[in-house]
Amino acid sequence: MRPVLHLDFETYSDLDVRVVGAYRYAEHPSTEILVAGYALDDGPVRQWEPHLAKRPPADLRAALEDPDVLILAHNAEFERRIIVNCMGLDLPRTRYRCTAVRAAAAGLPRALDGALAALGHVVRKDPRGKALLRRFASPRKPTKHDDRTRIRPADDPEKWSQLLEYNKQDVIAEKALDQAIPDLPPREWRYYQYVCKLNDRGLPIDLAALDGAARMTRKLEQSTVLEVTRLTGHRPTQVAKILAWLGRKGVTIPNLQLKTIQVALREQSMPLEARTVLLARVEASKASTKKIKAMQAVVCKDGRAHGTVLPYGAHTGRLAGRLIQPHNFPRGLLTSTVQDLVLDLFTKGDIDLIRMLLWHQPEPTPSGPQPIQGPMSMLAQSMRGFIRAPSGYRFVVVDYAAVEARILAWLANEAKLLIAYRNKVDTYKMMASDLYQVPIEEVTKEQRRIGKNLRLGAGYQLGPPRLVEHCAKEEIFITLEFATKAIRAFRDTNRNIVRSWYALEDAAIRAMQTGQQVRALKDRDLFFEKWRDWLLMELPSGRKLHYYAPSVETVVKFGKPKLQLSYFGERKAGMRGRVSTYGGKLVENAVQSIARDIMMEGMLAGEEAGYPALVNIHDEDLTLRKHDEGNVKELEQVVCKMPQWAAGIPLAAEGFECERYRKG
Repeated sequence: MRPVLHLDFETYSDLDVRVVGAYRYAEHPSTEILVAGYALDDGPVRQWEPHLAKRPPADLRAALEDPDVLILAHNAEFERRIIVNCMGLDLPRTRYRCTAVRAAAAGLPRALDGALAALGHVVRKDPRGKALLRRFASPRKPTKHDDRTRIRPADDPEKWSQLLEYNKQDVIAEKALDQAIPDLPPREWRYYQYVCKLNDRGLPIDLAALDGAARMTRKLEQSTVLEVTRLTGHRPTQVAKILAWLGRKGVTIPNLQLKTIQVALREQSMPLEARTVLLARVEASKASTKKIKAMQAVVCKDGRAHGTVLPYGAHTGRLAGRLIQPHNFPRGLLTSTVQDLVLDLFTKGDIDLIRMLLWHQPEPTPSGPQPIQGPMSMLAQSMRGFIRAPSGYRFVVVDYAAVEARILAWLANEAKLLIAYRNKVDTYKMMASDLYQVPIEEVTKEQRRIGKNLRLGAGYQLGPPRLVEHCAKEEIFITLEFATKAIRAFRDTNRNIVRSWYALEDAAIRAMQTGQQVRALKDRDLFFEKWRDWLLMELPSGRKLHYYAPSVETVVKFGKPKLQLSYFGERKAGMRGRVSTYGGKLVENAVQSIARDIMMEGMLAGEEAGYPALVNIHDEDLTLRKHDEGNVKELEQVVCKMPQWAAGIPLAAEGFECERYRKG
C-alpha cells in the first residue's frame, strides 16, 4: 500500500471561502496558512506554524515531494488549492484522496463530524472550532477600544493554543473516518480526478456582460420599488398590505408566491394597475440578482469560475453544482438570438432601451394566456449566456436524450420500448397513444406532452396523487381520476418495468435476511448483498451503491403485513435519518447510477477525442473546441460509445454549437 499523508490546513483570508470558493480564496493575496496539521500513516499528528518557521518541516516537505505518497484530506480540493497557491507546489491530481467524497459514496453525510456522528464513532471534531476560526481566520471590525482588523497568534496565546488543538483533532477525526469507511475503487478515483480537472479548467465568464447586468438589475429593482409604491402606497415587501390593495381592485389571491401570481396573470380581465403590480412583483422576485452576485464573487484572475462541480453530489454518484450552481439555472425558452440581444442590452446599460425592447407578450397556449415577460424575466432565462467561449473557440454541447427512460427500459428488458427507441419512434407519442387509445399519428401536441410526463414520471412506481403533483410542476393540470387511468395505462403496457420494482425490493430484503448475494434481475448484472454495516447494490458497471444501517421491519399496509426496507440517509435537503424505501425507489437509484456511470465514461471518451469538458449539467456536457476543429456529430457518436457492461442500451445524444452557453 502507498504511504498516506493526512493533512488539514487552517488559513486566514480577507475573503469568505463559502462565498468565493476554494479557487478564488486560495489565489487571493491576503490568504495565508495559519497552521498545517499532518500525520504520515499511523504516526503522530505534527504541526507547522508558518508564523514561527517559514519553511515547512523536513518530514512534511519530504512527504509532499515524494510522488509515492498519497495526500488525504477532508474536502481535499481545498487543501490542494492551498498547496498550489500558498506553497507553490502543483502536485499531480492523482495523488489526492478525499474522505468527504468517500463518505458521500458510503451514504453518509459529507461533513466530517456529521459522518462520524452517523457512524456513532467515539472520535469527533472539536466543537470550539467555529468560534476559534472566526477569531483568527478572518478579518474583524475594529471597535472604539480595539482598532485591530486582525487577531494574530501572539495577540491571544491562550486561544491560539486552543486553535492548535482544534487543528490536531481535525487530523485525528479525518484519520478515524478514513479507517471507518470503505475506499473507492480505482475507476471512481479516476472519475474524481477528472472532476478536479474540470474544476481547474473553470467556466469562462463574460465579465463585461456580468458587470453590466449587475448595474442594470440594481436600477431596475429601484424603479420597481418606486412603481409599486406609487400605485399602492406600499413597498413590494409589505405582502399583507399589497394583498389587501389587490382585493380592493377585485383581485383575490391567497399569497404573492411566484406560481400563484403566474396563474392569476392568465386572467385577461384583470385591471391594468393590478396587473402592473403583480408583474412588478414577479420581476422583483427573480433570482437573477443572486446568481449575478454569486458569479461576480467566484470569478478568478483568469476570468473563469472555478470549482463549480461537486463530485458525488448525490448518493447515486451524480455530479452536483457549487457556488454559481450551474445545475439550477432557469431553463429558459429564449432563442440564442434573443438571449444575445438581452445580454448585449444589459452590457450596454441603457435602461430605457431595456424597458422598451424587453417587455414581451408570449403567444397564447392551450393552457391559457401566459404572463408577460419583463426585463428581469428575460435576464433570468439568459443566465447561461454569461458563460461565454473565449475568442477563437466555441462550445460544443451534447445532451443525452431521455437517458433515464432508455436505461429503465434496458434494465427491465422492456422489449417493445427498446425496439421503439432503436427505431427512433417517438415514445412519448407512443405512451399517449396507449393512454388515449388513438393511433400514434393522431396524437396531439398536448396529448404528447402528457404522455411525456407519464413516461418520465411513472417509471419509478409513482402513484396517481404523485402524478397529479408531478404534472402540476410542469403546469399540466389533471384530475386524480385521470391520473389513475394514466397510471393504469402505463403499468398495463410496461409490465416488465412493473416487475422490476418488485424484483429489486424482494432481492434487497432477501439479501438482508440471508446474508447472501442475491441477483435482482435475471437479464442484468445487478445484485444486492449485506456487507458490514451496509446494504450494497452492485451495478452492472461493478460500482456499488451503499445504504448505511439497513433494516427490515414488518409494517401494515392496506390492512396487510408487509416487509419494509429502511436505511440511514437523507430525508430532506440537509436533514438525515431513517428512510423507508421501496422497489420503485431502488429502481430509480439503479437507473440514475447507471446513467451517471455512462455519462462519466462519455466525458472521458470525449476528452480522449479532443473535446475537453468544462462541466456536466444534468444530462448535458459542455465542451470547448477551437472554431476550425471538431463537429457536433462526432461528439454525439463519441459520448454514446457503450462500455461493454452497458451493451444494448439504446443510447442517443443530440448536440449543438454556440458562443454563449444556452439550453439546447
